[in-house]
Amino acid sequence: PDVLNKISTETHLYGFCWEAVFANNKYIFNYISGEVAGRSKSFEISEQDFNALKDKKITDADLLRQYEQN
Repeated sequence: PDVLNKISTETHLYGFCWEAVFANNKYIFNYISGEVAGRSKSFEISEQDFNALKDKKITDADLLRQYEQN
């Protein structure tokens, strides 16, 4: 189990202050922003990026750099 005591599955990935889910035929990355007081943010990611995150080939920081620039 991770820090949040949640166990990742094939459709839900959990990390510290983030999660990635597959639902309604979409891959969504949700996270708590680093803004003062933080807030929940989310964006759609590709299946390839979801699988890379699951396989630990990329990190949550990699996703944020890639998608927040778009």
